[in-house]
Amino acid sequence: MENPYEKSEKLNLNWFDDVIDSAPDVYNVIDRNGIILQTNSKNIVDGKNTFIGASIYPFFLPQFYENVHETIEKVFITGKNGHYELATGSNGIPEVWYMTNLAPIIRNGRVEAVAMYIRNITELKKVQQDLNIINEELERRVDERTRTLHEYANRLEASEKLNTGLRTANSQMEVFSIVIDNALTAFKADFGGIYVLKDDQLDLAISQETVLPPPKVLRHDDDSVIYKFFLNHKTQYLHVDQYPKSDCEFCSYIKKENAQTLLLVPLKTKEELVGVLFLAYKYDKLFSSDEEQLVNVFVEAAGNTLHRTAVMSQLEEAISARQHELNALFEIMAIASENEDLENIFRFSLEKIISILNFKVGAIHLVEGDQLIKKVVYRKSAIVDPNWMDNYFFENKLYEQAIQNKKRYSYTRISEKNLICLTFPIREKGTNYGLLTLLNNNMDENDLNHLSLITSFADVIGLVVANFRQRKRSDELLILEERQRLARDLHDSVSQSLYGLVISADVGNKLLKLKEYTGLQETLKDIEETALQSLREMRLMLFELRPLFFESVGLIGALDLRLNIVERRTGVDTTLKSEGIEMISSPLDLEIYGIATEALNNSLKHSKAHHIDIELFANNSRVHLLITDDGIGFDLKKSENGGIGFSSMKERANRIGGKLMIKSQLNEGTKISLTVPLKRTKGSEEA
Repeated sequence: MENPYEKSEKLNLNWFDDVIDSAPDVYNVIDRNGIILQTNSKNIVDGKNTFIGASIYPFFLPQFYENVHETIEKVFITGKNGHYELATGSNGIPEVWYMTNLAPIIRNGRVEAVAMYIRNITELKKVQQDLNIINEELERRVDERTRTLHEYANRLEASEKLNTGLRTANSQMEVFSIVIDNALTAFKADFGGIYVLKDDQLDLAISQETVLPPPKVLRHDDDSVIYKFFLNHKTQYLHVDQYPKSDCEFCSYIKKENAQTLLLVPLKTKEELVGVLFLAYKYDKLFSSDEEQLVNVFVEAAGNTLHRTAVMSQLEEAISARQHELNALFEIMAIASENEDLENIFRFSLEKIISILNFKVGAIHLVEGDQLIKKVVYRKSAIVDPNWMDNYFFENKLYEQAIQNKKRYSYTRISEKNLICLTFPIREKGTNYGLLTLLNNNMDENDLNHLSLITSFADVIGLVVANFRQRKRSDELLILEERQRLARDLHDSVSQSLYGLVISADVGNKLLKLKEYTGLQETLKDIEETALQSLREMRLMLFELRPLFFESVGLIGALDLRLNIVERRTGVDTTLKSEGIEMISSPLDLEIYGIATEALNNSLKHSKAHHIDIELFANNSRVHLLITDDGIGFDLKKSENGGIGFSSMKERANRIGGKLMIKSQLNEGTKISLTVPLKRTKGSEEA
């Protein structure tokens, strides 16, 4: 190829020889057309310099011509440095690379020539090429590592999303729903579902993105080809075309869905197979190692959550059962506190025990000494006759054995009846009351939960019997004490009065015979007064024996009832005034009633009063009670240490924070006043 830049005018550059000759590499001076005007000693071969006047273009490959020309032209135009790289070599000669730096030679403000500094960079190029290879390898490794980290990040994200969802799961179905949702997304499957293992078959629990409904049940007989993969506890990657449609309902279904690849993932709790997750793809899917690792993450997370939900479900069932049992115990105690019929209590208790623990027959025998005093039998199933149970109880001396063994229970097999018999002593604080007997067809002797619970039932029944007997003894003691009190009252009051009547009648009879009419009249007056006092005390005793429904009649109703039954029927004139009674609440009203009735009793028994006034007033700040009679009064100094009911009144007043005052003089009647401060409420005004 002809070089258009070969001709150029010569430029005298002898003055530049010393400058370029000392350069370490080739140094040329060229004109605008690329003609060499001057060169240094590095271009002299065998003492000859053949380069001056020659063009630079033949020394390198044609593909570099245009770039070289443009670079030289730019230096001449701009007066600024430039550079380029080019290679030489042809006809099998290895390439030699040169780097050329261009600098303008300026005279009188214009570029006259360009200095070329040429340096062999072949070795540098080789190093650069080696570095490029290394750099490409590094970039490849970085890309590979980035892709690995990205896939790892995706696995972490999918794993975290799965775990976040599973943390909220509280049941097996919730776990399955979360797993299938996340699996379809994470593994980009076309459709999928989960089968649950139940009684040697696989039942469909859930499916998503399916067009056709999957088989509801998979059995070994119907799906022998695929069933083995479900039960080997290992993840399987299967190509659907490898398995026939016949004898495999699931294979047939998968093919109808046009799936080509199937992923089967076992769902386990520890080593127990719970179910199987299947994911289907409508193309030939190849699973990467990262996806296989993610599958393992899904298997582990799902298994742990299934185990947790199973344990929690068992705990909830145990807690619910225990709560049910405790409720039964409380119900027995509650009905025992409300019901005084032991037979009803025992029947209710047996019904609860048999219902909760699923026994067939239960019985309670109460024993005193060698005598059976009560028997209650409850049968859920007629596996034995009640009479047989009684015979078995006495013939085998179950009660005596239970007492002698001092065990919490006895466990016996009755071979002829194919029954298990459990007996539990009914006792409380070392006292034995009887025996709780339960019959069933089977039961594990080591079922400590049942045995412990039944023992608790027996203990509660023992407590019920003990409380019943204690209450009965207490009632009997109360009746005895009340009888003794009545006897004392009759002796101290009515008996004395009647005895006085007998004496007065005898005196009257003698006075009548002596015709001492004046004395007889006085005696008859004494008889009248004594008889009236006896009547008053009898009315009082009858009133005290009568039950008082205080809550239904209230404080004023109770006081008015007392005055009607006792005082007014025995000729005592009474008045009752009240105001603001709604301010008085319980138990304050009971204490005021007690103080008032004690004051009335004192007046009735000792004052011989004809008139009694009661005033009861209440406001926001206090309650005031005043009881006044016109009786004979008494000497306060002789009664200041108590007596005639005053001590009881003072005790009641102290309990309610009240102030009790008693005023009396002989033959001037008695005044009893009570003032009780009320607790102030917000916004109340001082009365």
